[in-house]
Amino acid sequence: MRSPLRCALVLTLPLTVNTLAHAAGAAASELASELASEPASYLHLDLARAYAAEESPSTAVWGEKGCVAFNASLGYADDFKETGIVPASLGISWFPIKNFSIDVQLEGAHVNQPGDDALGGGAGMMLRWHFLDFETWTIYGDLGVGFLVMDNPVPQEAADFVFTPRAGIGASFALTDQTRLMVGARWYHISNAETSFENPGINALQGYVGVSFAF
Repeated sequence: MRSPLRCALVLTLPLTVNTLAHAAGAAASELASELASEPASYLHLDLARAYAAEESPSTAVWGEKGCVAFNASLGYADDFKETGIVPASLGISWFPIKNFSIDVQLEGAHVNQPGDDALGGGAGMMLRWHFLDFETWTIYGDLGVGFLVMDNPVPQEAADFVFTPRAGIGASFALTDQTRLMVGARWYHISNAETSFENPGINALQGYVGVSFAF
């Protein structure tokens, strides 16, 4: 004789299986109906994603907001008296807004002067605004200050720790979307800012050439 529990399972199992199958079929039918009614929406979404991935640049465009660039430059400055200076720099530019950069850089200089020549290194900071933008080239103004520690006093009778304020104008020329050639001229000053007993100072006109790579 069958137990009541076994009888109940025998009677309810087919009904349960049939209910689950009916529910699964209804869900599949509803999903198929939804996909069939809005195929264009799904296609549009896929195409938009593919287009965005294709259009997104792998590297920043030079000078755009958020761009970071590596810079190197070499120049010559002369006071048109007895002193010639060869400044060089390696640095990083950051563009918080389009065409305006904040630069920090390592700097070095060789000073050819009466008496003992001097060689030294230090660091500097620049602000640069590309106020005229012609797409493939710009005109900019820059302003900055730095310091140098020299192996001999500059000028000869002054100090071996000097400051180097500067200001000027220049132009950049696009070599690629990520690379610019930089050329310019600026006022270049060397003095110890009254930190020594003597502060004669040097005022020179500097010309320079450099290159800048966005990454």
